[in-house]
Amino acid sequence: MSKLEKMPGHTRLYRRNAVYYHRAAIPTDIADSYPKTAETFSLRTKDYGEALQRVRVAAVEVDQRFAAHRAEVKRKAEWQARTHASELSPRQLKDIEAVYYAHMLDEDEETRLEGFDDFTEDGDGERIWHNERPDTPRKTFEEAQDDNLLFDAAARYAFARGKTDGFWDDEAEEVLSWSNVDVKLQPGSASWPKVVRTLQSATIKAAKSKSLRDEGEVVETPHISTQRLETVDCH
Repeated sequence: MSKLEKMPGHTRLYRRNAVYYHRAAIPTDIADSYPKTAETFSLRTKDYGEALQRVRVAAVEVDQRFAAHRAEVKRKAEWQARTHASELSPRQLKDIEAVYYAHMLDEDEETRLEGFDDFTEDGDGERIWHNERPDTPRKTFEEAQDDNLLFDAAARYAFARGKTDGFWDDEAEEVLSWSNVDVKLQPGSASWPKVVRTLQSATIKAAKSKSLRDEGEVVETPHISTQRLETVDCH
């Protein structure tokens, strides 16, 4: 693949072959925690004038991502310094389940808005794509369905047997750190298995809702405030 070529007119404007790109280095203060080494993506145009307009808009959006990530890093650092809660109430657990369920449906909605890869295979087994592929290939509809079924099966297996593993333990810790949950639970608390079970329950419910969406049914994503839930507090 040819290298990106720096273009005049904007510090983040580049070109590869005939297509223009946005590229921004990650600010040094968040480089260690940001999930990418650079924000590079196609502007989906070969026209210079249109590329200039699009790169300006893209630069603002990327800067907003950087700012949001910076704020999240700061919030997590503050969260780490907080005292631990000893137990969670049943209401807190229900609120956490609602947050996680809404999160999973929101992710699913974003995937559908982006669209799935669509292809057929010719006689030689080569894929013929029916849509313009992005820089990062997406799943096909069928692949997304399979992933949903597998995740659902794994959650049901663990939920039925009262089991956890590294994934669920890490997920529980991550969800408790979210800004609209924001609870730091004591290590060894009897509430940790309850949080895991709550997330498994939400996963099973979300998998069913996603399957209904796959059938063309309308399943709304619940609105969950981005503010810390009032019912989720430390005891």
